[in-house]
Amino acid sequence: MIENKLKEVQEDIALAIIKSAVFLDPKIVKKCVEYNNKQKTKLESILPKSIHKVFLYDNSDCIFPGVRRHINKETNVSRWKNNVCDKDRMIVNDNTYPRNIWTYLLSGRSYSGGKNGSWSKEGLSGFELAHLFAHKKDEIKNQTNQYININSEMNPSPLFTSASNIILVPKGVSKPTDKLPFLQGLLFARVMDIYGEFVDYPNIVKKEISKDIKSFYTSNQNVWNDFFEPVNWESNLEKLFEYRLKHLKMKYENIIC
Repeated sequence: MIENKLKEVQEDIALAIIKSAVFLDPKIVKKCVEYNNKQKTKLESILPKSIHKVFLYDNSDCIFPGVRRHINKETNVSRWKNNVCDKDRMIVNDNTYPRNIWTYLLSGRSYSGGKNGSWSKEGLSGFELAHLFAHKKDEIKNQTNQYININSEMNPSPLFTSASNIILVPKGVSKPTDKLPFLQGLLFARVMDIYGEFVDYPNIVKKEISKDIKSFYTSNQNVWNDFFEPVNWESNLEKLFEYRLKHLKMKYENIIC
């Protein structure tokens, strides 16, 4: 039998990632919550009524309400990408919508790919997005119950573009954030520590994290990578929320609610 030494090395893996993971500065996420509260009435006039409760909850930091991640079977349907799904009235996306927050904060521009696109030009091509909590229905069952309780009936779609749910990690090391419970517990502790005061995830109930995670988190609080706070972030964030209103209106203007 081959010995599995994961428990012996998981702290080393976690240490490498928390040193390099990029979190938005808490004041940026807080401002996203404020924008959503301010624009809630306007968003209600744009979005289909069938998805109001899913996305427009209090203290949401969702950047693109109405947008969700595609599921595997939808990749076999022609023209699914970035279009409104007839079944649930949500815009289906691969992973480009969440990238807008990073490109806007850095340059005041929407996401574009390729060598000359905003993602590469802003030095983001060396990173991958990592979602800390499940943002697809078929993944909720796989979410660890080590530190949270999740209502299995909840729709996690808002977490797809949630500002506090999306971090950057160096390219090639995103898998442990999806698969390693010890690391997931640390990341959850971090999110609750820096964003928990003003972000309210729907149907996610915080539990006490395990003693080993709490001990590791406490002893390594000064090791985490610095918060991401680019210059001109306030004016660029304003541009992002202006863009999202125009974009969502364009997407939904011909949709019957």
